[in-house]
Amino acid sequence: MKRYALALAVLGLGACSDSGPTPPPPPPPPAPITLTGLPASGATLHQLELTFTVVPNAASTPGTFTITIDGTPAATFGNQYFGTFIVSSVPLANGVHTAHVVISPGSGGSGLDTTFSFTTEIDTKAYLSTPLPPLAGYTAAVANDMNSAGVIVGASTAGNTQSQAVTWTNGVVAALPTTGGLQTTANAINTQGDIAGSVNTDPPSAALWRPGDTLRVIGTVQYGERINDAGQVLLDIGRSYAPVALYDIGTGSTTDVWANDSTNVGTSMAIDMNSSGQVLGYDQNLEGTSKPVVTSGLALPTKLPQPNVVEPDSYLNRPVDLNDHGDILLDYNGWWVLGSGSATTFLNAYLGGAPGFPNYGARINNEGQVVALLNGKLYLWDKTTQMTQRIDAGASWTFDQITYFGDDGKILVHGTDSESGTTAALLLTPQ
Repeated sequence: MKRYALALAVLGLGACSDSGPTPPPPPPPPAPITLTGLPASGATLHQLELTFTVVPNAASTPGTFTITIDGTPAATFGNQYFGTFIVSSVPLANGVHTAHVVISPGSGGSGLDTTFSFTTEIDTKAYLSTPLPPLAGYTAAVANDMNSAGVIVGASTAGNTQSQAVTWTNGVVAALPTTGGLQTTANAINTQGDIAGSVNTDPPSAALWRPGDTLRVIGTVQYGERINDAGQVLLDIGRSYAPVALYDIGTGSTTDVWANDSTNVGTSMAIDMNSSGQVLGYDQNLEGTSKPVVTSGLALPTKLPQPNVVEPDSYLNRPVDLNDHGDILLDYNGWWVLGSGSATTFLNAYLGGAPGFPNYGARINNEGQVVALLNGKLYLWDKTTQMTQRIDAGASWTFDQITYFGDDGKILVHGTDSESGTTAALLLTPQ
């Protein structure tokens, strides 16, 4: 009887009273996997790489995806989890491109296979490259900082055992005073011409040069890393149990800014200091976990807000640079991240991936511009325009370090000339 009742129910012809409850309808199919953040039709991207976000359906679990651009496989940043911010891995040439994305979920739901086109256009900005010569008798030069008057500081070197702190003024190199044949390096200079650096006493010491003055040792087991116009010298050695400190030129006093976390003894290291005395650095425990911190004046360090990505305390989580507005540039597991107050901007689409530690791969200035290295070339991103430019500093030059980026656009770099095979410190000046 029940068999016929079901048949009648399906036909809509009625059923006997003992047919039982009607079976529930089958569940609807899961929503498809989708991509968001794709370029709008007809839009032109002023960035180096393609970005998009994979949005899973409710049933999706970690799976795999592949992407090709113009028929060439392109690796991706991030991982194989849906919802992760995805970036193609190679700088894109100007013109129209075709992307093919294939996504296969680990289980549940359905995959995705889609093709779309987009256009990229990156302008070129011309720069003049000026090599900075070493002192006579030395073989190489290192340029570390420059002030608003155009005075550059660094060192002339010969191998790993000889280093003489120097300045360059209008391209002319001059030695800074030393004593007893000690090896010295100049790391930073302020508007007044005060210079902070290091001297290889035993143990190493922080050094200070004031205009018209001799070498002054201002701290032991520490280096003079930065100096600001308020007359504060940032002292740091980046070694276990060595505190980060500020030396006041006016009073001659030294005050600890922060020391190692007593519960996770490891290394505290300062990275940068700005004009208001904010100090940027990180604490790293013995397991290698790195926690970026920033302190205002002599306040206790505060752990930086963590961008919403995987592994917030990864050992690759490194602060890179700090400007006078408090904007912070971070190498976050290979992602360039710019923190401005509570706002976070991922810059990989504009500048490519971060190269890892030690990181001299990018710098930020007070104009909201970031200059970064990618495959030995330089690229410039502007916060206001949200656009990237290629820096043309000579086709034969490839670069491996950026040590300074000024508000006037001038850049200090270290590079190699493929035509002559020589390496040099260079001043790059926008044209």
